[in-house]
Amino acid sequence: PICLVKPLQELASQLPTHFLDVGFPALGSAVTEEIIGMWTMKSSTLYGSNDITEEFVCPSAVRFVVEFDPRCRTKQGYGYMRFTDSLGQKTTLYDEYGLGGRNSLPKTLTFTGSNIQFHCRSNGEWWKFTVKAYGRSTPPLYCLNDLQLALAQLLGKLCSVTLSTKSVRMPTTDKKEKKAVETLLHSDLWRTLFRGGYEEDSNTKIISRVYTTSSDSSLSTLLHGLANGVMSPKVVALLDICQAEKKHQTYGGPLVDKAVNAVFAAFICHTQELREELIPFACDKGPLTATAKLMSAYVASEALRHDLVEARQKLMEAKERNNAAKQANIDE
Repeated sequence: PICLVKPLQELASQLPTHFLDVGFPALGSAVTEEIIGMWTMKSSTLYGSNDITEEFVCPSAVRFVVEFDPRCRTKQGYGYMRFTDSLGQKTTLYDEYGLGGRNSLPKTLTFTGSNIQFHCRSNGEWWKFTVKAYGRSTPPLYCLNDLQLALAQLLGKLCSVTLSTKSVRMPTTDKKEKKAVETLLHSDLWRTLFRGGYEEDSNTKIISRVYTTSSDSSLSTLLHGLANGVMSPKVVALLDICQAEKKHQTYGGPLVDKAVNAVFAAFICHTQELREELIPFACDKGPLTATAKLMSAYVASEALRHDLVEARQKLMEAKERNNAAKQANIDE
């Protein structure tokens, strides 16, 4: 499938109107907003109290427009109409008709988002309005777009299988294959997908597991020791640097320390930039500094310490109560 990337790119440059760019900027300029949902609400009766709550939801909508009937009435001090948008912001409407003889309700209201909530409390007033949900229409797709989407789906499945494999191999020496891989990885479409991949000595992200992920690599040894409580000199140095930067005291005992350190190791393992920062330190090629990103991972893992200590104390108390109850039954 990699060999199809370059011919498709050339074809897309020759026929730009038949191919949508990555990010689909053409969609924003080619489509227009249209009404994709409409509701009409009105008071149930002219007399008696009305206390109504209704929610209007349209997942593909970008905005809602509420159009009021000019005959709407809600007397201030007796009733109101309230709209709540998707962000929780409330708009409450009172009508001054009952006090000054003037209708102050707006003709229309506009809300952004994909849902709004309506709540009304009235006492004999009549009201009516229409809610219109506006969204973007879907443009027609060409057959070449179907081919493009099918190829993307195929490559995505291949990438998923490749990244989930447990095998380890050395980087390729075939210049043609290596160039094809780099072309694929440097494209806008796959850069985000492979941002968590592993690196070669040239810091090029590749789609296969290479020697830096093998069990005997320096970085893997460091992270494995950190996660399993093997306090090697490098693990101790890493923790000392982070503790000195945060300036805090640890508590909870060795079991809690091991759990927190395991979370810290997981953060590093799953973050490409943190792995790149630790490789020189793990390979004795440079000192380690407490960067902002490294400290963010350390602070996030240490934030779990309080909850872990509290949960452990509760378990110990429950165990002591069970032992006391068992002993009481034996004595009886």
